[in-house]
Amino acid sequence: MSLCYLSAIIGITIVNFQTAQLPAYVGITNVFLLMLFIYATAPASGGHLNPLITFATMTTGLTEFPRAILYILGQTIGGAIAGGLIRGSFGSAMTEK
Repeated sequence: MSLCYLSAIIGITIVNFQTAQLPAYVGITNVFLLMLFIYATAPASGGHLNPLITFATMTTGLTEFPRAILYILGQTIGGAIAGGLIRGSFGSAMTEK
């Protein structure tokens, strides 16, 4: 949830500055955010931040099925909560750009 929320806040802020290099700024900030969050969550969950990565590790046998289902549910619910927080923080006019 924190990764999605911070990434969206940074993206909305950069869009509001009306810069021409939007993809470069968003890409660079996401690289640093991903690196930070993977280092922070790796000891507890193996750094699973994306449901697709969790699904891939489940199909290859690196993550057990029950644990993968819990991770995928948590990641999906966290993303939905982050989307709601973004909409609540900035309003619909600013988040629909």
